[in-house]
Amino acid sequence: NIIAREAPIVDTITDWTVCDDDTDGLYIFDFSLKNTEIFNGQDETTFEILYFASQADEDAGTNPLPTTYTNTSVTETIFVRVQNSTYPTCFRTGSFVIEVSTGVVANTPSNLEVCDDDNDGFSTFNLADTEPEIIGAQSASSLSISYHATMTDAESNLNPLPISYTNSVASNQTIYVRVANATDVNCYATTSFEVNVFDTPQLQTVTDWVVC
Repeated sequence: NIIAREAPIVDTITDWTVCDDDTDGLYIFDFSLKNTEIFNGQDETTFEILYFASQADEDAGTNPLPTTYTNTSVTETIFVRVQNSTYPTCFRTGSFVIEVSTGVVANTPSNLEVCDDDNDGFSTFNLADTEPEIIGAQSASSLSISYHATMTDAESNLNPLPISYTNSVASNQTIYVRVANATDVNCYATTSFEVNVFDTPQLQTVTDWVVC
C-alpha cells in the first residue's frame, strides 16, 4: 500500500515586536494569537501548531513551549512546527523572531507660562523647555520626542509642531507629547501640558495728588 497524507503549508511568519510595559525586559507572549496567521485559512481541525525554543526540538517534535511564554532575552527566535494532527510525521516548519523593545515613560511636565506684552493672548514658546521633566531619569539619546496639537496626532505620529511654537488658541492651549523609543517608534507613551499666556497690566498715567 502507498498512502499520501495531507501536509500543511507554512508561509513566511512575521516577526513579533512588543513594547516593554514595565521596563523589566520581559513580556508574556500568547502564541495562540499567531495561529490565525500561521494557519492562513488551512483546516484547523486537520493540523496543529507547536512552538519550540530550538531547531533541534522543532525537528524532533520534543519539548514544545507553552502557549503562554515569557521571553528570557530581549530577542529570541521561536521555531514553529505545523503538523497533521493524526499523522504528525507530516509536518512543515517555520520561525519568527520575538523582540521586547525598551519601554518608555512620558512624565507630565510643568505648564509653560509667559506674560503677554500686548495682551493679544498669543506668544511664542520653546516647547523643548519641557524635555528634561518629560524624560526624567531616562536616556535622552534613546528617545524621540515630538509635540502635537491633538492627542490623535500624537497617537498617530502626525503633524508634529515646531519646537519654537506660537499658540494657536488664545491664552491657553493643551500640547500633546509623544515619547517614542528611538529605534522602535511603535513603542511609545504620551503625555500633555498647557501653554498659558497671561495678560500683563498696562501702566497708566496717574495724575499728581497735592494735599495740604
